[in-house]
Amino acid sequence: MLAWDWNAATLVSLNSRVNTENTVHQGHLLAAALRGAGLDPARVHLIGHSSGTIVATSAARAVLVSTGRPIAHLTLLEPAASYHSVVFDQLGAGSSAVVVENYWLSGPSAYGRAVPHAGVRNFRVPNKSPYFGVICPTCSDHLYIIRWYLGTIASPARRLGFNGSMLLMPGA
Repeated sequence: MLAWDWNAATLVSLNSRVNTENTVHQGHLLAAALRGAGLDPARVHLIGHSSGTIVATSAARAVLVSTGRPIAHLTLLEPAASYHSVVFDQLGAGSSAVVVENYWLSGPSAYGRAVPHAGVRNFRVPNKSPYFGVICPTCSDHLYIIRWYLGTIASPARRLGFNGSMLLMPGA
């Protein structure tokens, strides 16, 4: 397991284009770290949340370009709709991994949505109290999706979320 902490590099400018370029660059650095560790793309599952979905997709695309092989699994947790053109069009998330999942919430404090792109599996995650996130930002739908995803680890019978990883499937 490799955790990529890029918090110090999240906001480098007041210009959104510069921040997006930096986020894509972080993905290239992550891909270099994966290649440097000698990881087989068929055994890689990248997970990104929010702007981290750009990092994860950029890394997956860079691995594909450098090795000619897609990674096994790319999980995108609530990529903001404003990131969709970068994640799904520019970086081609749908073809960067064997399995590509887009998990999103439709609550009032959520930012994601389903995407009509080939190769992308869309999953709407239900939230029990969507309006509470409007009042309390730490309870927002945008952050709830992380709690939901981690919660799937504790429930092996659920085939969505973490337990849906192709690397956990028999024969993988």
